[in-house]
Amino acid sequence: MQTDQIDSATMKKEIANAIRHNLLDDAESKLQQLYEIDPSAREQLIFPAIIAIQRGNVLDVLQHINSLPEDRCPEIKAICLNLLGDPTWHAYALALEDSPDPFIRKAMRQLLERPDDSATH
Repeated sequence: MQTDQIDSATMKKEIANAIRHNLLDDAESKLQQLYEIDPSAREQLIFPAIIAIQRGNVLDVLQHINSLPEDRCPEIKAICLNLLGDPTWHAYALALEDSPDPFIRKAMRQLLERPDDSATH
């Protein structure tokens, strides 16, 4: 079990790195590998959402997020609304700017153009 966790963590880092370098086909391939070693990763929507957003499919991502329960992925909704120029993104970002999740907190503060004081959390 521990090996699977290490493999999953390594794969997530590789996916993030591929996305960061705009190697989206590679990121998608690694994402499929992650699903094979950790099927529960399918519940985490951030990687497929970011890949789709980088491919220019922001509206598709937003439509998918809107089809989910309201409390699912409000951070992704905020990002999509921001990219689409919809002013309602601001309310979502404000609600999440002090999120206990450091990644969500950092992303929302970047959208709000505020410093990320993660060191205080």
